[in-house]
Amino acid sequence: MSVRNRLLFTLTLFVAVISLPVSILACACCAEPGEYRTDLNKPSEYVLGLIDRMKFRNIAHLYSTEAGIEENARGIFDPSENYAFTGSLEHGVWKLTFRDGKKFGTLILPLPAKMLSHRADIHEASSNPNVTLYKEWRFESRATGTEIFRNGIAVGTKYILVFQGRGNNCDDESQFTHWHLEITGRKAHYAFYGEMETETVVTKHATGTFDVKLNPQPAEENVGDASVGRMSLEKQIHGDLEGTSKGQMLTGMSEIEGSGAYVAIERVNGTLNGRKGTFALHHRGLMTRGAPELSISVVPDSGTGDLVGLEGTMTIEIVDGKHFYDFEYTIAKTEQ
Repeated sequence: MSVRNRLLFTLTLFVAVISLPVSILACACCAEPGEYRTDLNKPSEYVLGLIDRMKFRNIAHLYSTEAGIEENARGIFDPSENYAFTGSLEHGVWKLTFRDGKKFGTLILPLPAKMLSHRADIHEASSNPNVTLYKEWRFESRATGTEIFRNGIAVGTKYILVFQGRGNNCDDESQFTHWHLEITGRKAHYAFYGEMETETVVTKHATGTFDVKLNPQPAEENVGDASVGRMSLEKQIHGDLEGTSKGQMLTGMSEIEGSGAYVAIERVNGTLNGRKGTFALHHRGLMTRGAPELSISVVPDSGTGDLVGLEGTMTIEIVDGKHFYDFEYTIAKTEQ
């Protein structure tokens, strides 16, 4: 098959694929009708990263029934219905502090070796054509406590901490909107509940430097025009964005000195302010008689891993032969 025919075949195939109904191009994250699954596994590094980024809201409620607050708060000194609340995961241990005026105490909950993950289609009516799952992450281990919780702690006291939410089969910290905590033991039996912070989209900046290697590539026979140059590019990126990238560049020059253009695509693999993943950048550069114009933007929906939903633009400055970047970006919560 000639080069021309191969190109025509590839173009025809591409058009045919993008014309397929969305239902045929099923996404990897989509849940199936009637889905129901419970797994008990060691938390992956990705899940641990999500847990570390999950934030509690600053109010906790004591779970109570008609039996009354004293019966529902066995093991808490002088219990209240509501508490000012802070919670964080530090070195594999949750430290949850409850405060009501001068009364306060901290529950100390070590992260267990395994977690239970539950997800189920509960057949909610929705305008979204995709199935929305009810999701739980459940952690269970021993518990200790200070101050108002101290007298209720005995050997064998346990906790169950549950994060609850809605979503699809791709986990994200923003999908978990509520939490529930139970403490049980010989001297304690009580539960708290509350809400998680829902992450808003905030514009952030990443800055640093990079080293780049450009290698001219030979022209392919019968492909394009000999005046169009092609180069491979490789980068070592340092700073808030740490990683590598590889890509290709096409260039076109003019007979007028100082005028020309280039386009490029590069794939970045690295860590962006603590988030690991990959994404693609699209370059469009023009120079008109020495006046440069450059735009670099993230290819839509190209983010993977912790960088799913990445959007942004990058500027480059060269000072004394050194390359500097300034990357303005957001990580949006995408609908799957």
